Amino acid sequence: MKMKNRKISILCFLVLTALALISYRLSLTADRVAGAEEPKKGATPLPAMSGRPAIEHLEKSGLYNSLSAAVTAARYGVKERKSGGYEAAEL
Repeated sequence: MKMKNRKISILCFLVLTALALISYRLSLTADRVAGAEEPKKGATPLPAMSGRPAIEHLEKSGLYNSLSAAVTAARYGVKERKSGGYEAAEL
């Protein structure tokens, strides 16, 4: 049971970190797109969510698949082999 709770905690941490990074990236993109005459605007803060509502929000905004792929890659430690190809092992 402890391992399951730990995995859930790690996943929540990764989701929140990814949301923060996405928000930061969107604010940088918005600053570059805005003209020099317009005042700079920050990105709209993401709502504080967790669990199923957070997943649904990510799915609606189109961010869920990329975040899911990043979490999976981190979980399995995908690395490129020097001899070619890739290797993955569950961490």
